[in-house]
Amino acid sequence: MKVYVEPIGGLCNRMRVIASAYQLIRPQGGKLVVKWTANEELNCPAKALFSLPRDIRVVDVKGGDNLAEKLVYYRLRLGYRYRVGNNQVMNAKQAGNLIPQDKTYYETCETFHKDSRDVDCSIFTPAPELETLAREKIGKITQGGQHPVIGLHIRRTDHSVSIRQSPTELFCRVLEARLKENPDTRFYLATDDGSLRKFFSHTYNRDAEIVFFNDSKALGRDTPAGIKAAFVELLTLSMTRRIYGSCGSSYTDMAAAMGGIPLDYVTADAMDGILGKL
Repeated sequence: MKVYVEPIGGLCNRMRVIASAYQLIRPQGGKLVVKWTANEELNCPAKALFSLPRDIRVVDVKGGDNLAEKLVYYRLRLGYRYRVGNNQVMNAKQAGNLIPQDKTYYETCETFHKDSRDVDCSIFTPAPELETLAREKIGKITQGGQHPVIGLHIRRTDHSVSIRQSPTELFCRVLEARLKENPDTRFYLATDDGSLRKFFSHTYNRDAEIVFFNDSKALGRDTPAGIKAAFVELLTLSMTRRIYGSCGSSYTDMAAAMGGIPLDYVTADAMDGILGKL
């Protein structure tokens, strides 16, 4: 059995597609072929970020109308019989998990699991140099275990659901409640909005460094440096004790899944429950 997937969208959407497909075909002894396209949404090859089990073959290609892209397409086209698009995947899994079929090519940002929280994300082995950066960052924040570290993920830019349902003031309320509970608590903030870094630093880091950030200045996803910085940020977030994240963000979900840590979505409806746990 051989299944082909072309995960589309951003970093975590792609990772979830790969992990979901592999998890569902592995019991059948299936092999997975992944076409990973570096484009304006994610301009970095997969091999620069992580490695995968041997029975997953990743074909890294550069997006665009070029000869190399066409050669990859025709080479892969010899291996599959059917092609399934994103809407078809969405519709097919309404009743339950969609089991990928032999010699079929799936182009999607959707998981094959009906509930994406069921996806096992342990198959990704981070590039050693990127994992080292994340561990060094966590070590700096904890100062040898003196400070518990809580993760915050605030998704902004073009993500209207997160902007609307997970406003910044709610994250501030959570942060302040955690500090009141334990003044030694420190926070790692992952965000795609540079202005939020300035806001949290100005608001909470006047007397002591309470909120920490990714050291990289590259926030864009259209360069390899920006994607690597985002992946290091993801790894660092996954190494915290708990994540307070943005509603509707696959990045929030992926960080919690990779770290196996508790996750709360910061929304108005959830605030009583979140604060009630403290």
